[in-house]
Amino acid sequence: MQHVDWGFPLYTAYSRFPYCRDRGLRHFIRDGVDIHPADRILDVGCGIGILGKIVAPYLQEGWVEGVDLNLKLIEFGRQKIKSLKIRLYQGDARTLNYPAETFDTVMSMGLFENIDRGDTEAVLQEMLRVLKPHGKLAVIHLDIIHYINCPPEAQFAQFWTDFLAGMRRLGADLELQRLLQVCQTRDIAWRTSAYDYGTVTPITEKLISFYLEELVAITPQIEKILDEMVEFNFQFLRDTYWTKDQIRAMALQTTSPAFQGPFLTTHLGQEYRRITPIMLYLFEKPETLNL
Repeated sequence: MQHVDWGFPLYTAYSRFPYCRDRGLRHFIRDGVDIHPADRILDVGCGIGILGKIVAPYLQEGWVEGVDLNLKLIEFGRQKIKSLKIRLYQGDARTLNYPAETFDTVMSMGLFENIDRGDTEAVLQEMLRVLKPHGKLAVIHLDIIHYINCPPEAQFAQFWTDFLAGMRRLGADLELQRLLQVCQTRDIAWRTSAYDYGTVTPITEKLISFYLEELVAITPQIEKILDEMVEFNFQFLRDTYWTKDQIRAMALQTTSPAFQGPFLTTHLGQEYRRITPIMLYLFEKPETLNL
């Protein structure tokens, strides 16, 4: 994926660290990948190390190594992650600096959606090369196309539509079509499982009160990451009518107790839903690599 800067560690932490606190998601990944206590795991495109934080608690003798091309994210992750079972390094997914058959499991989250079209086969080949015989390749896909935001906020709905269109315009493969096509052509089989990450609950006065308290609590955090949030999202919206000031105003509105209180009150009795479907694609290393 060309001309995109991913080096926004504060915004990445804000949007991704909550995954580590979701027990259902942690168990979904643990059970879906069948993680064993002694596994040596490689996380390709690790960013700030979110997958490492999710799977490391299930390891005893094993550990997680993460590689990412973006040094800014690696350095941020090293500062925030204290577990000795997680090691983050700068590295290129197209030329992994490991001997063949090193890892029991190789994982990625959000990688194949956002790499350049011509790199899909090279990255897949490298991930399979460093995988032990009969090892597992786990690709975790955030299905943002089917993200659910209810009750709908008109401005955010338009922002999200334009954001997805901008991602496609810059080459994002939001359905993993390129990866799955390569695997199908090369007779690499996979199986899938799904998990709905997020919240589904009736809108009650108690929920509104709790939600507004949460917004007040995270306001200082929002103020810290706002510049990064605007700069990251503007990359995908620069060819639309959206300006940086409009993105900033929309972000403030969707996290403002003054706006959200009255908005949710008008929807009392309805259902509050913020859901991102997460797909797990599990590939077993073939006997003979045909890439």
